[in-house]
Amino acid sequence: MPKLKNNLPNKYLINLANKLSEINQFETFPNPCVGAVGIDKNNHIHSAVTGKKGSPHAEFALLKNKKINFINELYTSLEPCCHIGKNPSCSNLIIKKKVKKIFSSSIDLDERVKGKTNRLLKKKNISLKYTKQPSKPSILHNYCNLNQKPYVVVKIASSNDFYSKHKFKRLFTSTSALKFAHLLRYQSDSILVGKNTINHDNPSLNCRLNGIEKKIAIFIINKNLIFNKKVFLNNNLKGAYVFHSEKNKIKIKKVSKFFKLIYFDLNQPINDLLKVVYRLGYKKLLIEGGANTLSNFLKSKCINELYHVKNKLNFNKNGLLSIKKIIKNNKLPLNQVLNLEQDLILNYKSKYVHWNY
Repeated sequence: MPKLKNNLPNKYLINLANKLSEINQFETFPNPCVGAVGIDKNNHIHSAVTGKKGSPHAEFALLKNKKINFINELYTSLEPCCHIGKNPSCSNLIIKKKVKKIFSSSIDLDERVKGKTNRLLKKKNISLKYTKQPSKPSILHNYCNLNQKPYVVVKIASSNDFYSKHKFKRLFTSTSALKFAHLLRYQSDSILVGKNTINHDNPSLNCRLNGIEKKIAIFIINKNLIFNKKVFLNNNLKGAYVFHSEKNKIKIKKVSKFFKLIYFDLNQPINDLLKVVYRLGYKKLLIEGGANTLSNFLKSKCINELYHVKNKLNFNKNGLLSIKKIIKNNKLPLNQVLNLEQDLILNYKSKYVHWNY
């Protein structure tokens, strides 16, 4: 593929497109957030970013702006789409608007786009060059497309002596740590928990940050569809996906009135479960499933990031469910340590998976 010449204006504009892509990056799922920058006939710079919930695409919003004169050069953080789905084809609009040069910081490994945009534009004598400086949203998007599974983040809280539950307290972390947990939910499009978390805690599993409305898909692992009665009174869980391997038709019929059931042999590799999540359109999965779920995912080497929220107090005799062995056996390298009030947040992160051009 052709290489972009190393000159300052092009570098500035492609970096601008990349920075723009971070504006709505957690609110455009399942689409990646893209930044687009255009140069009009008077050499004025114009910009756009993918809209919330994924519409409109950045290139489409930019080229449809009636206040902008003819755009000769286009800079994008991800190559334009060429298919028609929820959104119209950006490539078709590029052709219609007679854009002659496109500089993109990244290829798109989505099978609907991969290689097809380049061939389509080439037929129309439109130059498409790649700078190979992918934005953060593009890296995540292409990681998922390459591996056919979501990027997996795990969050678990414990006392200083590694207990994940307290006999008398349901919540034991600081206010700042709780807000951090909701920030992780905001940065995800889906969340997964095990049956013990659901039945013991009956959590809302929503994002409670002021000024933000975010719908997060919920996945539950519950082999035999055993639920506490109070769970069915929790409207936040209604419509959640449940992975199960129950064969009792009466039980299945009863539970399916509240949940979306996915029959899955839980003896299969966890990677296969993640591929189901990916096929449903989700690309960043947050796991808040407790010690057993954390242990299973770590053993399967399916975790990209682990956040251990460690309270500075010891629970001693009041501690329940030790995760000391699980954390000590964690093979992910320590990436960052944050200090929040009475908590330490230890971030362990695997090496990011990149792709070859």
